[in-house]
Amino acid sequence: MATTSHSIYPSQLPTGYIRLLTILPRAASNSPYLNLHLSIAALSPEAGLRPSYLALSYVWGPQDQEKKLVYVNGCPFVVGSNLESALLHLQDKILLPIWVDAICINQVNDSEKSVQVTQMGTIYRSAQETIIWLQEGTPETDNLLSQMEDVGAQAIRAGIWNLEPNDMKVWPNVDFHKSHIRNALQRLIDTVRKSRQFPIIALVDFSYRPWFRRAWIVQELSLTTQYRFMCGHRAVSGDIFIAAFFFCVLWFANELAPLATSGVTKLIGAGKALWRNLPVIASAFPRIINNQQFVISARAAVTLGTRRKVRSGAGLTLMQLLVNAFTLQSDGPLEASVPKDKVYAFLGIARDSQELGIQPDYSDHVTYHHVYTQVAGALIRTGRLDILGLCRVGYLRTEPYSKVDRDPGLPSWVPDWNKPIVAAWGQCFEDEIYHASRNLPGINAAPTVLITPPLAATLRLKAMFLGTVSQLGSAWTPQWEKEFDYAAAQVLLQEVEQFLSQSVSIRVYTDQQRSEGPWRIPIGDKEINRLGITARATTRSYKEYLEMKHFMASLQQQEKGLAITSLTSIRGRWVSYMNNMRDMWDARPCVTSNGHVGLCPLETRVHDEIWLPVGAHMPYIFRKTSPSDWRLVGETFLYGIMDGELSFIEQHLYELNVV
Repeated sequence: MATTSHSIYPSQLPTGYIRLLTILPRAASNSPYLNLHLSIAALSPEAGLRPSYLALSYVWGPQDQEKKLVYVNGCPFVVGSNLESALLHLQDKILLPIWVDAICINQVNDSEKSVQVTQMGTIYRSAQETIIWLQEGTPETDNLLSQMEDVGAQAIRAGIWNLEPNDMKVWPNVDFHKSHIRNALQRLIDTVRKSRQFPIIALVDFSYRPWFRRAWIVQELSLTTQYRFMCGHRAVSGDIFIAAFFFCVLWFANELAPLATSGVTKLIGAGKALWRNLPVIASAFPRIINNQQFVISARAAVTLGTRRKVRSGAGLTLMQLLVNAFTLQSDGPLEASVPKDKVYAFLGIARDSQELGIQPDYSDHVTYHHVYTQVAGALIRTGRLDILGLCRVGYLRTEPYSKVDRDPGLPSWVPDWNKPIVAAWGQCFEDEIYHASRNLPGINAAPTVLITPPLAATLRLKAMFLGTVSQLGSAWTPQWEKEFDYAAAQVLLQEVEQFLSQSVSIRVYTDQQRSEGPWRIPIGDKEINRLGITARATTRSYKEYLEMKHFMASLQQQEKGLAITSLTSIRGRWVSYMNNMRDMWDARPCVTSNGHVGLCPLETRVHDEIWLPVGAHMPYIFRKTSPSDWRLVGETFLYGIMDGELSFIEQHLYELNVV
């Protein structure tokens, strides 16, 4: 974004040093342009005494944004309009120098950039305060931040920081020992609702500002100790801002309660029905629905919530951070203008980054294909075969919601973090509900990753052959941005029943399994329990399945289906089952040559092969591309084998070369 000059960067910064920017006061210059002074300072103790400084967290903006001229050490320098706006608002307001990546790092020196990015975690951790710039303000945002300052302080006094992430998931069904916190927050919710003063529409719009979608801000927000959010001339303490934000998320969850949707994890799905019943924003509903902004951005909620997860307990692994960043179904992935940054942005906060051995490298010969392959290989070597479930790409998050294709330059077993990724069906880090390879012998079966120049990458797996795909059903492609497709759901349920009836002669299922299959298979035999934890499906799912089938039968008997407004009062009876079906998206029902019925990726073809790698929680579908090579198609759910029911000796294991 910036135009560099040898006068500004006379030499490359050595490791342990940074540059700091001083914003000269208006009175010091008659120039209409911003005047800045750039100096070198020690960062590491070995380099010398570290000065006090601030750090800026902001959005660079698109490449085609308006460019602005500033002067750095007397030399002309071009920055983006959003950065100039931030610096102008900070001029005469801050006394300390500030670290700003676009200027303090020589962006055209790949070697310096690699070193500086490696120490960015230390830069934000050591800053006296981080200023989070949320762009220019308006009278509406001024009022919003004023109200958030008041509500956030009250929410902190009510005990909102004593709620754990799972408490937020299942709100208002919190643990008995925290009922006093719930009651205090409920009283505050009632007070704020009745006052009709809180600008909830402004908050909804605010949560979709670009800063919340930038990959780098997760690290910047998570590592800083003192921080404040600044929008135009208005600023709010960071802890108070986040407390107010999550108070409003809990408020939304309260309004969702009549729809039988616990917590905050399915905000988009019930958004339209929610806001038709919330008088405080009824007048603004048409504007919101046109923008697809029904509720507070789930992406913003996850971004702000990551700070607490990183700073408490054991922290988060790189894989957890990548999954949180790029697979959120309801609100799209985080963004970075440089594809490599979609990995590098999280190295400073991943608890296992040293173990994985990945270092930022902006050299031209190190492509993002190399970086993504390096990450996948490192994770697989540490036993995270789950990453194979992240190799399918999904849809654009805006009209026309078209499907995107994987980058053909990547091996099939490497996730393409530069595209929207389909959330893995078995991606349950804390819960691990599937254990398909539990009883497979693991002797000398560790996967091998071979990467040879110029990036010919092969994954060697020990796996057991489970058969081929013999029959496929219709596509199941629900989207969170759209209303639930009951017609497609009915086809899915019917095809599952049909496939189960066809496999009777093979006798792979008991009578009980066959009777329960029609309601277990469409949801991958899993549900979100009352504690917000993914668990195996229970009779609760069965009851909701029956309710939904009854409703779909009633729709067929009418000339016109019920309007969405009518669904508001009845959909709650099966909304959990409906959402669990949505989680198994981009799928088809399938039957294997051995008679197992399940769900497979949309891209699956008849005769594709199903293998269960040693150490994997789920089986996977592979396509043979040569006598010795296979390509990964994706994970598959096969009913009746997901708990390790298959038990074979080591001689039944074969080696796959996955390219």
